[in-house]
Amino acid sequence: FFFFFFAGTAAFPGVAELMGNWDESITMDHLVNVFLEDTLDSIRDLLDVDSDHLEAREDEVDEHVLVPSHRKDAQLVHSLYQIQRQVALHRRLLLMTNKVILSFVKMGKKDPFRVDLIDNLQSLLYAVENLQEKTTHLLNLHLALGDHRTNQLLYILTIFNVLFIPLTFLVGFYGMNFRLPEFEWRYGHEYFLSLVVVVSSLTLGLLKFNQFI
Repeated sequence: FFFFFFAGTAAFPGVAELMGNWDESITMDHLVNVFLEDTLDSIRDLLDVDSDHLEAREDEVDEHVLVPSHRKDAQLVHSLYQIQRQVALHRRLLLMTNKVILSFVKMGKKDPFRVDLIDNLQSLLYAVENLQEKTTHLLNLHLALGDHRTNQLLYILTIFNVLFIPLTFLVGFYGMNFRLPEFEWRYGHEYFLSLVVVVSSLTLGLLKFNQFI
């Protein structure tokens, strides 16, 4: 009961009520049972807070998909990692409580109080596992969306590179330090611009034909 005295009666209302109305009919098993119920209720409250924080981060992820922001992206990843650490800590706390409850149940006969303890414990174990998986999934989803945006940016840059590589070759070829017949031609300028348009059109046609754009 060290944790009870350390945390105070506010975290254990059931135990505080029993101690305030103490009489000889209250057994130690009943007191321990109420203490463990209050402990599970406290863990449930912590998981509810984690769930609320996670739902808020889900809304931020949905908003971030529509309006990407690199500054908010770093903050969102940091907050998701914090939630993941909190859920993992609460899961370890619940597993330690699980051992205590199982030891307490094995010590005595099965009664409705012990059955309720086991049921509440199982529901909390399921809830914390579900919350942990949901947090990991949301974090992986956010990182995957970031990778997708990076791939889209690289895709656009690659298209521009493919378009300008032939044009760069033409500029380099006609910019060499020796005279070409086109330089003396009256329509040399129009010829070069037409060549640029034709090469660009052919490049775009090849990209569309191969379904790159």
